[in-house]
Amino acid sequence: MDEHTDRDALAVSNRLREHRLRLGLTQEQAAAELARLAGRELSIDGNAVSRHERGKVRPTAYHQALYSRLYGVSVEQLWPVAVDRARPDASTAGHLAALVHVLRIADDTEPTGTLVAASEDLLTLAERLTDTARLADRQDVGRVAAEAAMNHWWLLVDAGRDSSAAHDRAMALAVEWGLTPLVGHLLGWRAGLAMSQGDLRTAVRLARRSRLPQWGMSPGGVAWATAYEARAHVLAGDLEAPRALDIARVAYERVDPADEPPWLYWMSGHVLTLDRLDVQLLAEVLDTVPAIESGTPPGTGRTSPQPAPGPATSRRRRRTRSKRPG
Repeated sequence: MDEHTDRDALAVSNRLREHRLRLGLTQEQAAAELARLAGRELSIDGNAVSRHERGKVRPTAYHQALYSRLYGVSVEQLWPVAVDRARPDASTAGHLAALVHVLRIADDTEPTGTLVAASEDLLTLAERLTDTARLADRQDVGRVAAEAAMNHWWLLVDAGRDSSAAHDRAMALAVEWGLTPLVGHLLGWRAGLAMSQGDLRTAVRLARRSRLPQWGMSPGGVAWATAYEARAHVLAGDLEAPRALDIARVAYERVDPADEPPWLYWMSGHVLTLDRLDVQLLAEVLDTVPAIESGTPPGTGRTSPQPAPGPATSRRRRRTRSKRPG
């Protein structure tokens, strides 16, 4: 027989019977009409038409075209499964993630602000794909959409544009699709921004929130978020800096680049070495500031210390125009 079994199509409804009955044909008559349209004898009889209608056997593309001519509708209208099988799935999530990563890498070299439009388009596409993805694969696609939203938020921050709505959008997607580590990282990045803006109290609060166990932050994320906290403590001249620094040191020792999330792709090799050095330099600053060691209130006759470079500074060494937090 000029037909083949398509296991993916089994038990999936089609509209063959509906259109056959619309024309008032029996299954045998439908088989005869298909042969007439083909202009030759076909290996399709009433039983074959029955199997097609019940989804037990899927006809070849040639016979699908004959059915389409017979019933006067498109193949897609006869076999909705053909459209369903084209819906976004796990492979879509992989391709989408690759596009998101291309934008991440491009942000290291492209002029500030030039990628905002592209990232907005990619995020819109990602959200649309999430909405139309198969139920079993929707979470995978949705999590990539959350990463795309976070990347778009950062590009807006980098360009000096209003980013509050984009941040809320990224946070909502991360929560909706269970990408909890991304929630922690968003809080950590905001801590760095708050510190760079001189809001030290907010920087400490956000850094601590980012380390909550419920987010499941990676060691790399914990390391640089806590380094932000330590630097904020140094600038504030309080006694909490050594404790935060110890947390950052331990976290940096645990960092394995292979286990870090894709949005921390830069935390490896020389960059990771430089970030660890930043923490070491910050420790040396603490060792040389009597105000912090003795608890003497800042501003009593000694100059407030300037913090050592933060964990994001190493990225700035590769990209001098970068405005990454810290």
